[in-house]
Amino acid sequence: MQLLPLHPFPLRIPHAIGLGLTVAGLCALSAAAARPVLAQNLTYTLSGVTFSDGAFATGSFVFNPATQSFGTFSITTTDGTTGSQSGGVYALPATSTVSAGVGGAATGDGYFEFDTSSTGRMLGLATSAEASSPGTVPLALFNSSFASREYTGNATRTITAGFLDITAPAAVPEASTTVSLGLLLALGAGSVIAARRRKSAPNLGA
Repeated sequence: MQLLPLHPFPLRIPHAIGLGLTVAGLCALSAAAARPVLAQNLTYTLSGVTFSDGAFATGSFVFNPATQSFGTFSITTTDGTTGSQSGGVYALPATSTVSAGVGGAATGDGYFEFDTSSTGRMLGLATSAEASSPGTVPLALFNSSFASREYTGNATRTITAGFLDITAPAAVPEASTTVSLGLLLALGAGSVIAARRRKSAPNLGA
């Protein structure tokens, strides 16, 4: 007498479950990677910034538009090719105060200011466009309230060209989320492998 298998579909069900777990893990991983990062720090890099006296400025700073707070920053300006105004460095801890106003509801523009206590030097970076999200924003000679300029004692030079390249850090899933997704994918792959092994094994009940 021929023995019948206990389950009419012994291979397809585990195989389907394994595939389902794998697909679910991949979907969850994609959703976690695409999750937006709230209140993130943005990096603002000066690009092509030149002054009216032929000098230029380079460097970058970190700023959080949501909390209106600065992180690290380091900006250097050079000596002018015309006139007598010298360059300087704006960086922690030499800079005593920093301030900013980004994306005001009424003006839609932005302003960043760096002041040094040792030399009485001030650097102002004004934008005529919103500057609180990744992208490239041109500096403005003047916006609704502020000017792009550097002030040293009684001398002032204006910024005639330049941009702020704004970048955001890459989103990194939380460690607990990564471990859970890894287990889900491992279970799915294990189920598929086990189903394939059972399929290749001889049917002892035939």
